[in-house]
Amino acid sequence: MWVISVPGRPVTENAFRRMHFHARSDYSLQWKHAAEVLAREAKIPSLESMHIIVRPFVTRRPFPDVAACASTVKACIDRLVHAKVVPDDDPSHHLSTLFLAAAIGKSNCLRIEVHEGPAGEPQNGKSGPPLQETRSFSSQPS
Repeated sequence: MWVISVPGRPVTENAFRRMHFHARSDYSLQWKHAAEVLAREAKIPSLESMHIIVRPFVTRRPFPDVAACASTVKACIDRLVHAKVVPDDDPSHHLSTLFLAAAIGKSNCLRIEVHEGPAGEPQNGKSGPPLQETRSFSSQPS
């Protein structure tokens, strides 16, 4: 496992969507650059696949909703690919992202844990067993 802590308080998805597209681009670029620099400093090796665990740390309330920082995390993951941590962020290399609830920290940051996935190419480019439909729903009452 490798950990990078990207400084700053990520904006929520609602705030991200309300940003002007130029501001949104600048915001994403800052997070991408920081994540790439920190990944290189952490000397994360090239991995065949990875799992990501994310937790925002904030200095004050209100706590953001779980996964409210998804756009920020996506920007950081894009740069993990650029830093050659994994070949691509498609489902055969980026297997999962787990969002943990925010916690109080000494400073605002986004803590990203990179866990190595299983070795070898997932079967048929899929990261797990095929999903089985367990129940069907219909608009007709039973």
